[in-house]
Amino acid sequence: MEAREQTRRRGALRAVFSVVATAAVYYLATRTAWVLTFPDSKVSLFFPPHAVLVSVLLLVPTRRWWAYTLAAASAHYFATQQAGWPPLYALQCEVFDAVKYVLTAALIRHFIKSPFDRITLREAVMFVVIAVVLVPFGTAFWGAAFTISNNFGTDYWIEWRNLGISNGVTAMVLVPAILIGVDQVVTHRSKAAPRRLLEACALAVGLLAVGYVAFDRAPAGPDTSPALLYAPVPLLIWAALRFGLGGISASTVVITLLAIVGTMQGRGPFLTQTPSENAVALQLFLLMAATPLMLLAVAIDDERRSSAQAQLQREELAHLSRVATLSALSGSLAHELGQPLGSILSNAQAGQRHLSQDAPNLVELRAIFADIVSADRRAGEIIERQRTMLRRGEVALQPVRVNESLEELLRLTRSDLSTRGVSVSNLTASDLPPAMTDRVQLQQVLLNLIVNACDAMASNSRDDRNLTLTAAIAQNEMRIGVLDCGVGLPEDVETLFQPFHTTKDGGLGMGLSICRTLVTSHGGRLWAERRRERGAAFYVALPLARENGLGS
Repeated sequence: MEAREQTRRRGALRAVFSVVATAAVYYLATRTAWVLTFPDSKVSLFFPPHAVLVSVLLLVPTRRWWAYTLAAASAHYFATQQAGWPPLYALQCEVFDAVKYVLTAALIRHFIKSPFDRITLREAVMFVVIAVVLVPFGTAFWGAAFTISNNFGTDYWIEWRNLGISNGVTAMVLVPAILIGVDQVVTHRSKAAPRRLLEACALAVGLLAVGYVAFDRAPAGPDTSPALLYAPVPLLIWAALRFGLGGISASTVVITLLAIVGTMQGRGPFLTQTPSENAVALQLFLLMAATPLMLLAVAIDDERRSSAQAQLQREELAHLSRVATLSALSGSLAHELGQPLGSILSNAQAGQRHLSQDAPNLVELRAIFADIVSADRRAGEIIERQRTMLRRGEVALQPVRVNESLEELLRLTRSDLSTRGVSVSNLTASDLPPAMTDRVQLQQVLLNLIVNACDAMASNSRDDRNLTLTAAIAQNEMRIGVLDCGVGLPEDVETLFQPFHTTKDGGLGMGLSICRTLVTSHGGRLWAERRRERGAAFYVALPLARENGLGS
């Protein structure tokens, strides 16, 4: 009970500290925003407090929103009174900001369920609609009205435009960066590889250099080339392609700061018109650059996650297929394993009898122990072959000796083939070069084809069940064949490779579909042909491995 009370107190203290820290950060962000103010207006060029509180509300439980909103409003009101704002106007600003923040956070919470660093493209579009367009420009009608009524602006529609663009740009640039940055700190993500860090450093140096030249070094005036605006774009695309949403968010923040600092110091390409129009041009540039690149980064991340998920599902399906195939061989495997185990038992009993004699025959004992060791190794090989086939892991394409894989597979299926009365003709060519594939998955494919061939010959007499295996080089690729003399193939051979199409009683119809998916992922092909005399022939074609171990 006491420990629970202490935990509750620590949680309450952390919550109070978080609220106080939010108020302090909001106060500093407010003072920063006032430095970036439109000429003759109370509307900021870039309003960091908006991004700070929206991000905080998205990170904390909804039941505590009132505390953080009240703390931020108090900090902002304190700052306005220091600056000499009329109290009534300041209170109107607090109510306006509170409604804007809560409405933005509530809509984002409702429509976006994924963590921000893993949002989908649809959710990213919803974020842009809510945080950049709908709420900023919707609430700007109210904000512009009381701004003009308090004589802090000159034109209603200019104030409406300034408010909407300012809050929209801030949400687009800062909110993703804050949310992803907090997630990186809280979750303690693993360190990146050295090459990744080197690439990130090169990108950061490039952004700083290009941003400085484009926005902080170029003199203002009509002679300033507008092409400078496009100078950072290739680097921003680099960030989006290589570092995803987090990379483009951080890069956009850097470019935004450099552009604002340069413009406020009277340099860069945004000083060719009136001060108000220059500010709008800068904001629109940031908005138009950040929005499509953010959506591009999200689309790329989404595609990568989908590909990884599909690959994981293929691996899981392939693993289940291996388990199902080996389950069908479980009886014969148990029989094959029983032979070495029975040999071990009989030899151990014989050794006990020799040891019970007054003068044991040491030569005979050595022979018995040698037989036990040999039988144990045979049992170990049988178990290891099964473990290898059942092992789950990443696909590793590497040079594989097809002859060795076929021999290992025949040892695995020897007992089952014998039980079925199937004779094997191994016509593989000797001294074949290695193929570029995954050994376990290749054996899974061939095992499935061998089992199917045996099933196709089940209605034949026992002396008419011949399985032929071939392997040779054809058209600069490794071509492996599994040929039977069974019932043959249907008219439309391709239907065999369609999911859930089966010709077996109780079959799922997934085996050949999975096999083709696996072979295709290795850069190969799987197809079937009718044999001229009778039966079916299935062929697997794989790329050859180069001498350095890379696929051809």
